[in-house]
Amino acid sequence: MSDAKITNKMQKKICVLIMSWQSKLTWDLLVKAIKHDFDLSVTRQTLKDYIAIKNAWDDKKQELRLGKTPVNQKLLSATEADLIKKVTELEARVDLAEKDVNNQLSFIEDIYENAVEMNVNVDKLLKRRNS
Repeated sequence: MSDAKITNKMQKKICVLIMSWQSKLTWDLLVKAIKHDFDLSVTRQTLKDYIAIKNAWDDKKQELRLGKTPVNQKLLSATEADLIKKVTELEARVDLAEKDVNNQLSFIEDIYENAVEMNVNVDKLLKRRNS
């Protein structure tokens, strides 16, 4: 297996995959799904090194332990199961995007507070430049 660096874009795809997982979740199954879905060979050790992936893993494992799983897909038609899977993936993307936005806003607020403390003229700092 390769220990290739995982890009931010790929991390987000893997997090969405984990967040939309519907059945038993193991590192081996996840590694196989990543290979199948994204044609990326990774090890579980590599995946664990990425905080966002590890956090998504921990959250999903906890959710699955608590029995927060969706409708039994065996009772659904293939189309209904596909739609449920797509909705779950989209919800995971939205959740991930909201976390990113909140982290970015927090970072901007920290920058602003630091600028004020250092008596930096924030108006000049944020002035639009001519392109």
